[in-house]
Amino acid sequence: MVTVFLNHQSRGEFENSTGDKVVLEPKLATMEFAAVPATTSSIQALPLVPAPTSSLDIESILNDGNLDSTTATDSNKIDRTMTGNDSGRAVLEKQQKEITTPVADVSAAAVLDLESGAPYFSYKEKIRWPMASLTKIMTAAVATEKLNMDQDVTITDEDFKFLEGAGATLKVGDKYSLGDLIQIMLTVSSNEAAEAIANAYGRDGFIKAMNDQAKDWGLRDTNFNDPTGISVSNQSTASDLYKLTRQVYNGFPELFKITRKTKILVREVESHKAVRFANINTFAGRADFLGGKTGFTEEAQGNLISIFSLNARPVVIVVLGTTDRFGESEKLWEWFKSNYGH
Repeated sequence: MVTVFLNHQSRGEFENSTGDKVVLEPKLATMEFAAVPATTSSIQALPLVPAPTSSLDIESILNDGNLDSTTATDSNKIDRTMTGNDSGRAVLEKQQKEITTPVADVSAAAVLDLESGAPYFSYKEKIRWPMASLTKIMTAAVATEKLNMDQDVTITDEDFKFLEGAGATLKVGDKYSLGDLIQIMLTVSSNEAAEAIANAYGRDGFIKAMNDQAKDWGLRDTNFNDPTGISVSNQSTASDLYKLTRQVYNGFPELFKITRKTKILVREVESHKAVRFANINTFAGRADFLGGKTGFTEEAQGNLISIFSLNARPVVIVVLGTTDRFGESEKLWEWFKSNYGH
């Protein structure tokens, strides 16, 4: 099962290794989605099809409430889209019993078989939504492909340039191997670790490589504007996020294995000091959890991608735009097990 949530941005709530949260002021009314900011003007963004979700769209969707509402009629309301037969019930191949409709308070969601792509449930799976720190899944994949995991990277002022105070895990002068930075980025969602990884390659070139990889993987509705997810222009869909999850799960299995750990132990190169970080993903350590990534910004709200296992079958749950990413993902997982676990 897959759950997707968007992660940190300069606006919103930043999670650090101690679980503290810093609340930053949102600026929804001033956001622009069509143009790429000047800081990455040399990067060609992917075509935005459908049109990117605007700040007003996001506010309308978040204000609409529970997706189970049957009273939505105007153009700003979300119509439920179930994958299944004409009666609106999701049906698994060869599944004999009638499938119930899950109820979840999310802006978009999808539950799919990771291996086959068979959809068990989908809701607004094509709506473009800010990814937040779900972005870091692609950052980790591109870094693994393009860089040497053993190379040492020093945290510099440049790694905080675009964070507007949203970095709280590492400090200037710290030096870690690139492989350890990936672990820090995936478990505590460190923004400065993501920036340091991109800067080790060349930031503009790295972001271009992220968009090139998205294109190669068929993520037609996905665009990357930074390596962290702070930019609201980093947008994708639940459908594309499933594709991203499948590509990384199959091509870079070690990355999701990192996200299963409750704690990681890394070494600061200069001091030789061992540093421990606790995973902010509450699903980490569970026997049925195969990996995932959290995300939160004020604009995106909570996003989460989760891979669960049922009878050795991996299932992806993607949840976007919710105030309770773990709770809503858990509800969808329980719904799946109740309807398809026999």
